[in-house]
Amino acid sequence: MQTRLLAFLAETERSIRAEKTEPRPGAAWEMSRSVNYGLGLARLTLASRDSSGALSALGAVLLQSSKLADGTLSLRANLSWQDAGAEVSHPIYAKPEVDWRAESVRLSSSWLAGPPAKAPAAVEDSALLAAG
Repeated sequence: MQTRLLAFLAETERSIRAEKTEPRPGAAWEMSRSVNYGLGLARLTLASRDSSGALSALGAVLLQSSKLADGTLSLRANLSWQDAGAEVSHPIYAKPEVDWRAESVRLSSSWLAGPPAKAPAAVEDSALLAAG
């Protein structure tokens, strides 16, 4: 699974670049990868660099490799977006029929779609609060 970690991260990066060639109009992707095989973690940091050279962080994809109780391996992908205050988790199980390329495309599409919409804050009725 260790080689799958970096290979899957690289495939996800390629999928993001293929689906959206520019993160913002006139900007270029700036991505960096880091892997810790001992901990089973990999991280893809996404940013954009505009024509003036200014770098803007956009978010990250964190992969965690683990062995399940039945001995099968899995990847958990956590997607985050800069200043969104939300994360999305996608489990991917290493089954014989899994298409890793299709999973990386699904993951990149999910990240490019942006963070999930925040639920509206609950409004409490002050009359009910007073009645306690």
